[in-house]
Amino acid sequence: MSRIKFASWVEPIAERMRGTRAEIVELARSLPADAWSRPSPNPDWTYHDLLAHLADDTNKNLHAALRAIADGRDIDAALFDDIDARNAAGVRDRRSHSIEQLITEIERDGDQMRRLLSEIREEDEHRTQPEIRGTFGSFLSDGLAAHDALHRDQLRTAAPVRGR
Repeated sequence: MSRIKFASWVEPIAERMRGTRAEIVELARSLPADAWSRPSPNPDWTYHDLLAHLADDTNKNLHAALRAIADGRDIDAALFDDIDARNAAGVRDRRSHSIEQLITEIERDGDQMRRLLSEIREEDEHRTQPEIRGTFGSFLSDGLAAHDALHRDQLRTAAPVRGR
């Protein structure tokens, strides 16, 4: 299997996102069944909802943003409109999905995410657009990669405390 190549500035972001996604999947597979119905740190969301959000968000928002950057276009400004309502709708759409279905979606979409990241060029790092504070480089690092890390950390709070 050939190794995916990334622009030099994208490689650490891609590796961070891959690692975070792997941790999310590992956590999801290790949590006890009763954890999924408990409230998560996100208001009005269970831990199942949190995992559903990760599955939905990657497929829709993350891929659309990465595709635009890779194609040399601005990210569709509509991706930034009414994010809370769109997130809630995506979670609702996946509430009936099993944990394993959500994990499968996250893994599949992670592979697609890496392919899209590999299409981003060196010159894209410093591109800007009005809807994004900063550059595309900071958007990927401080926005998208940080988003997954935040939700991974929230999932960790569902794990049983060891040693008590």
